[in-house]
Amino acid sequence: MSALFGLGTILLLKINNNLADKNLKTSNISNPISNVKTSIIKNVSVQEAYENIKNKNYKIVVDIRDAKEWDKYHILGSINSKNLKLIYSKFTKKLNIPNDISGMEFIGKNNNSFMLVVANKIEDAEEFSNKLKEINVFKVDYLINKMNDWVKVLPYTNKQKLINKKNLKKLANDKIFDLVIDVRGNEEYDKKHYPNSINLPSLGTNPEKIKNLKKIDKGSHIFLLGDAKNKVERALSVLNEYGYMNVYSNNL
Repeated sequence: MSALFGLGTILLLKINNNLADKNLKTSNISNPISNVKTSIIKNVSVQEAYENIKNKNYKIVVDIRDAKEWDKYHILGSINSKNLKLIYSKFTKKLNIPNDISGMEFIGKNNNSFMLVVANKIEDAEEFSNKLKEINVFKVDYLINKMNDWVKVLPYTNKQKLINKKNLKKLANDKIFDLVIDVRGNEEYDKKHYPNSINLPSLGTNPEKIKNLKKIDKGSHIFLLGDAKNKVERALSVLNEYGYMNVYSNNL
């Protein structure tokens, strides 16, 4: 009798367990945690981005907005491209590492090199983030939909590489430029000049003066300061002729 009672109990427990399994499998209740999309995009403030630029933390600034928007205003030194080959080439050059698979491995292992990406929408940033993973670039800051805020309080430039006086003062004093070439006369320069500057008043008429820049990398960001438009234009022409293409000037 007791054996039959024990068998009945086992059968009853098995039936209840099967019912429980069936209810679990057919439940329509979704797991709210599984529906949450966690963003891996680090969206920084304009001030945080500028401080990193000032402190040379970013090795490269990439602007993935439309070309028309970039032409209108952009962060000094940024490149307007989504071309991974171009970006990787510039990135590895800044890091002074090989532009090949060993360079990719180096970046992946170290991952201590910053990149700033300027975008209009979070969707654009996420799409570009996935592309950057292909070249082992993970540690990236994003400035999303904030360029209008940037131009209100921080320096910027445009397609013509012109910089107004207000922006120039901040950029020069914060040493954002790699070099300031001052083509004003010696007296004006001696009275007052920006830090990290050299005085080459005859650069436009005496190209031999370019020898003073032999230690300056051709990819450096240079500001050309002058008090006469034709003098600045002549000096700019000489610099471009010798391969210095990242040259900015004041809007005379």
